[in-house]
Amino acid sequence: GAEPPAGISYDGEDLLDTLLGKSEASRQAPIFFSRPPDRKSYYGFENLPDLAVRDGDWKLLCDYDGARPLLYNLPADPSESQNLAQDRPELVERLTKKVTDWYLSTPSDLGD
Repeated sequence: GAEPPAGISYDGEDLLDTLLGKSEASRQAPIFFSRPPDRKSYYGFENLPDLAVRDGDWKLLCDYDGARPLLYNLPADPSESQNLAQDRPELVERLTKKVTDWYLSTPSDLGD
């Protein structure tokens, strides 16, 4: 493969052995997601959350301003059917700050 340019750092993690079935390692750093602004609905699902973060066992979805949080413990609830946001307010606050700070640090999305 190509050598990365000098002075560039990447936030990815090498999970090749996991993909090849040689390891069960998982990503250690949070994974962030922002819904494209032109896709507020998807196959009948309306008014979808704007942001998401996966941090360890937890997944939080919320709007750009942190409103309407949905919190799931993925190993215990892989179908994401039990919103635990009301039961874990401190975790919701921490993950909401992480995902909104991440979003504000990204370039503006000018798509419509």
